[in-house]
Amino acid sequence: MEPTRPTVMEVDLENFLNNIEEIKKFLKLGTKIMPVIKANAYGTYINTRIEILNLFDIVGVATVDEGKFIRDLGYKKDIFILNQPYETEISKIIENNLVVRN
Repeated sequence: MEPTRPTVMEVDLENFLNNIEEIKKFLKLGTKIMPVIKANAYGTYINTRIEILNLFDIVGVATVDEGKFIRDLGYKKDIFILNQPYETEISKIIENNLVVRN
């Protein structure tokens, strides 16, 4: 099947990091920013850049498998699972120290 929209997106990491710093100016001191990097960071693949992820105290992902992927990269901080996990994923959540809320 041919792609219907041959779109290419480029992210300038310097601009991305500058934008984060600008956002922080509007937040109360100590407020954490949680980037949501589900679906390969919306196709940008920033979720594969551990040096970028390590700038944040928490990251959000859609699924347990996405959280495990980031944990396997070496990310040691909190990973928040946005979607309700399946009961069969509980052991993976515990093994990878992932954060879920009901």
